[in-house]
Amino acid sequence: MSLDFGQPAQGDVVRRALVRGFTRSDLLFLGELRDVTPAAARLGFLAPVAASQAVQQDTYRLADLLRLHPAQVMRKMLLSLFAVVSGREFTQDETQVFTSPGYGSDLLVHAGCDQDEQWYLTVYAAGEDPALI
Repeated sequence: MSLDFGQPAQGDVVRRALVRGFTRSDLLFLGELRDVTPAAARLGFLAPVAASQAVQQDTYRLADLLRLHPAQVMRKMLLSLFAVVSGREFTQDETQVFTSPGYGSDLLVHAGCDQDEQWYLTVYAAGEDPALI
């Protein structure tokens, strides 16, 4: 079985275009983003953290391949993210590429601020078209 991670399917392109105008809360409700804040908070994150659907799928795929629980793979990714953002003070929306051991591709972290001026982090796959940026 051959997996092609090159171009997104046409349905994915349409779906991404439709969610562009949505808020972070909308995307969490719709399942486009998954709240991983509880796991992130145990590692020392102070801001809410969410992962995109593509990151979630990669996490499950990698966990299956390595015969690990998906929570273990997500924890490794969050530890890599923590190394990137800890000690940084964000003053504006920023996006940064980072790597996580074991992931097949780079990841993007977007630091954003909501209407109440509360910071949040969202993790996307590097090839993904982020909805919140």
